[in-house]
Amino acid sequence: MGKAMGLIPHVHVADRESDDYKYLVLLNAAGEQFVSRVSSNRVLKDGSELFTAMESFKIQLCRNVHIGLEKDKLATPHKLAVGQRKARDAKLKISAGTIEIQRPKRTPKSFDASATLNYVLVQEIEVAAGHTPVVWRLVTNLPIDTPEQITRIIDIYRARWIIEEFFKALKTGCAFSELQLESFERLSKMLALMLPVAWKLLEIRMVARICPDAPATIVFTKRQIVILRALHDHAHAKKRLAEKPTIKQAMYAIASLVGHFPSNGDPGWLILSRGMRRLWDAESDYLALRPHLSKLH
Repeated sequence: MGKAMGLIPHVHVADRESDDYKYLVLLNAAGEQFVSRVSSNRVLKDGSELFTAMESFKIQLCRNVHIGLEKDKLATPHKLAVGQRKARDAKLKISAGTIEIQRPKRTPKSFDASATLNYVLVQEIEVAAGHTPVVWRLVTNLPIDTPEQITRIIDIYRARWIIEEFFKALKTGCAFSELQLESFERLSKMLALMLPVAWKLLEIRMVARICPDAPATIVFTKRQIVILRALHDHAHAKKRLAEKPTIKQAMYAIASLVGHFPSNGDPGWLILSRGMRRLWDAESDYLALRPHLSKLH
């Protein structure tokens, strides 16, 4: 992986159940940086447990972060009645330390008998009634000597949500997971073509979510906005697109090109992808026809 990435700085980020001993040791031996969420409460050499050892870490800093809405795809009627996790600002206490973990019994003896890694414990304090406190246990080989270094580790882990959204844009919006190409070479070439598309879909959704009133020109070109207005107003003569639309207005206009209604909420990856395809096709047609249109005058 290091050779493939070349000189590009990178960190491997993974969620729970990624704290496999072999995975961590191999990354560490290869000189690869990583931040993974801890799942296993390992037994240490002295017989104590990992989670207990982490509780003894000295608190390094406190921090306020925004916790987003948690959607449960497997929510039961009871869960819906109780309520899923609501978005809120959370106050966190953060501690860190170094622990030597032992090789699990089922791990081949060709791996080191132990590994010394850095751990970060993030715990929510002053939790309001009805909320489940946030607890993140992270393992990393990044340095934890200063509050700034610890904060960077947390920010790297928090970026996992954006990475997951990017994968959703790629798999669902670009339908990459549905391709039936039979070779790695063909999949790699198609992936190279789809990555910029997935990135643009992610950019539209994220900016519209974070800064809905920002001008659409920060995501779309002026030409694209003109073409979008023509397409939208032709289909919705009674509700024309604003002369200077916001990013959220533009996103909804794009979704409307494929039959999405504002009452249905923000468009999903598939709807947004289909709408953008309409816009890109129209822009491509315009560029192809423009030299010939001038001859009509």
